[in-house]
Amino acid sequence: MLRAAKHLSDALARALAMAREKPNDAQAELEAACNIVLSVAFSTLSFVDARAAVELLARPDRVLAFAEILEAMGQVEAVRGDAAKARRRTLHALEVARELLRTRPAEARALALVARHQAGADQP
Repeated sequence: MLRAAKHLSDALARALAMAREKPNDAQAELEAACNIVLSVAFSTLSFVDARAAVELLARPDRVLAFAEILEAMGQVEAVRGDAAKARRRTLHALEVARELLRTRPAEARALALVARHQAGADQP
């Protein structure tokens, strides 16, 4: 579990560092991290709703890893200039974190993710 967390942390840092110069590479880095850390293709998880993602991933650490990957994907899309796609990714991350909080209301990483995006999510 620690190894997966370290891999995810490193992948997020690499992707965000390269997002401005090489957004396609940043996206590929995040998709690869999803596959390695969660053993599920990002393309599969990105099409399921929050409840299904939480059920499929089962463990809070895996759910949070997916939410953080979505959040980073949103940041990459924002750098690309695709505000609509960035917002969709960020909202999906927020929905996943909120769904986890329904059963684990004290999950610190989920609470932090929600706090980072709460104001923007409440606007139309």
